[in-house]
Amino acid sequence: MNDLRSNPACVSRRQFVRAAAAGLAGAGLGLLRSRAAAQEKGDRPEQAGDVAVLNPQTRVPVSLIIDDSTCLVNLAHFG
Repeated sequence: MNDLRSNPACVSRRQFVRAAAAGLAGAGLGLLRSRAAAQEKGDRPEQAGDVAVLNPQTRVPVSLIIDDSTCLVNLAHFG
């Protein structure tokens, strides 16, 4: 069987339908509610009082600031 990525111009209709069906099945499985979903609000365990997060040199790393707004920056730039 030809790999669809090697030469997309030589893909038969049967190969295309097979790949599309596999993609739709995978997407459908991703929409199912799994047991690994995030906890509901209020169901999280209590935080330990003796644990604290310390930022390096008591500063907020720049990567945290950039990562929070990356999607908004991309929308403004490319949208």
